Amino acid sequence: MLIGKKYVRGTILLANEGFNGSFSGSYENVNLVLEELIKLTGPKDVNVKINYSDVHPFQKLKVRLKKEIVAMNVEDLNVDLFKGEYIEPKDWDEFITKQDVIVIDTRNDYEVEVGTFKSAINPNTKTFKQFPAWVQQNQELLKGKKIAMVCTGGIRCENPPAYLKA
Repeated sequence: MLIGKKYVRGTILLANEGFNGSFSGSYENVNLVLEELIKLTGPKDVNVKINYSDVHPFQKLKVRLKKEIVAMNVEDLNVDLFKGEYIEPKDWDEFITKQDVIVIDTRNDYEVEVGTFKSAINPNTKTFKQFPAWVQQNQELLKGKKIAMVCTGGIRCENPPAYLKA
């Protein structure tokens, strides 16, 4: 992989569900590393946020292998196999007003406090690891319902629907 040969610094997390991280370098080197990460992990949708700096904000490069990028502590969760269905923003309001739909805000408690949808259920989680336990404790509430989820993007939007479907 080119990453060892290119001048980039930062932290890159690698897991079965893909990669995440922050790293810096020249535009060319960062793009080469991104291309290699995509080849290595094969994610379908890569969400890259670019910021510019005159200096490296990181001291060194760290690459870490993780069981999960955002830990839910669920063994062998196949996110690709049990992927949730994306709802277009224009269809969201109509979908969440249906009788057989409940809305769950999968963000952590402090994020939900900032604001959420009126009908959204707050699982009151301080960490993402607590979400599976909340699901297990609320099986009766979820039974026979279609579930719409509020999330901040990325892995937090992929893992909860997969967990509920698995």
